[in-house]
Amino acid sequence: MPIFPENAASLRLHHQAGFRTIGTREPGTTVIGMALTAVAVAVMPLLGRAKHKLAARLGSAATAGEGTQNYLCAAQAAAVLAGLAITAAWPGGWWIDPVIGLGIAAVSVREGIRSWHGDDCC
Repeated sequence: MPIFPENAASLRLHHQAGFRTIGTREPGTTVIGMALTAVAVAVMPLLGRAKHKLAARLGSAATAGEGTQNYLCAAQAAAVLAGLAITAAWPGGWWIDPVIGLGIAAVSVREGIRSWHGDDCC
């Protein structure tokens, strides 16, 4: 199986999340990280909708796929923001962050494999 960028990123995320879940290294949170993730949650659905409208006008399946990827990005950002918020509010919940990361990585790998086989996203 060729290594596409999204699969390589997912493999790296699995690797880091596994070590953080098993190890004692707890993830930290920053205000800038939470703010940037919140912006992604707000902006990505708007970008996805705009790309879907453009795709309909152009008749472009590739542009529609990009719009769907923006929706997935928003969902991933929302999951990351939830993990950051939980970690910031409850220091004992540090393990939630890598678990959420593993879930995101699993969905990314699944979508990458489906795309590799020529299936539509989602």
